[in-house]
Amino acid sequence: MIMFLDWFIQFEKIKESTNIRRLITGILGGAGVFGIQILVIEHLVVAIKNALSF
Repeated sequence: MIMFLDWFIQFEKIKESTNIRRLITGILGGAGVFGIQILVIEHLVVAIKNALSF
């Protein structure tokens, strides 16, 4: 979401993006994606564990 917001601000020519802003939004966006991946992996492990224990 934050990366989309940065893109939209640039697209509408409200404010020009800088390398620092790109770095910050990239780090925050990457952390968000990483968090979602961890949650998905945790749910998959629990589902597999439950499926294997009868």
